[in-house]
Amino acid sequence: MALYRHVPDVAALTNEVIESISARMTEVPRSGDVREDLWAWAHAARSALSPFPGVAAHLLTVWFEVPSVLGTIEDLLDVAYDGGLDGFEAVAAVNALFMYVLMRAEAEQTVRTAGAVRRSLALAKSRRPLPRLRSLASYYTTAELDRHFEYGLQALLAGIGSRRSA
Repeated sequence: MALYRHVPDVAALTNEVIESISARMTEVPRSGDVREDLWAWAHAARSALSPFPGVAAHLLTVWFEVPSVLGTIEDLLDVAYDGGLDGFEAVAAVNALFMYVLMRAEAEQTVRTAGAVRRSLALAKSRRPLPRLRSLASYYTTAELDRHFEYGLQALLAGIGSRRSA
């Protein structure tokens, strides 16, 4: 009951916790290099979310009610505008980056929690020959979370960069 002297109910407590964790991922670098700034923010945000299972999933639906996240989105939009994106393209680029970080953080937590970082493929059970999957199976047996995050992030930023120059 002592907790409820500080917050009125569970919803308020949840909001405080989400705000506190979200505040750890707010700083958006401003080096003048759009790609570098977005890259640095994505890595920092992923690191801030990683220790807190479920927070990324929760933020997927409530981010627009979290003051620190609204400030972060504003700063990311500033970076997008500085990089030559505006209107819908700026929103789409920031949304893609923000959602990528949230979804990767949630997916990585799910893999870790399930103990599926190392696994084997049930290739023998398939009725299809699966030649490509068989030849690349070693890439699937150990989840290389950092490497996959980086690859996806670089691909996303390359796409955003190509939109800027279009």
